Amino acid sequence: MMKTIKGFKVVVLLHEGHEAGLPPEELGWQNHPDPEIKDGFLIIRKGLNTYGLPLSRIRAFSIEAVTDE
Repeated sequence: MMKTIKGFKVVVLLHEGHEAGLPPEELGWQNHPDPEIKDGFLIIRKGLNTYGLPLSRIRAFSIEAVTDE
């Protein structure tokens, strides 16, 4: 059976979270699999809000497909 991609979730691990032993956290969603980076910021959309997270604070991030199961 074919799965349909509903969107992509953005998961981020910040430097301070890594040092504190915290797991990565889901910060938002997007409609495409590529990261949106502008002027040194990772652009994240959450609901109707859009904000930028400085790349200097990010240790790792992933963009993961969310499918209907």
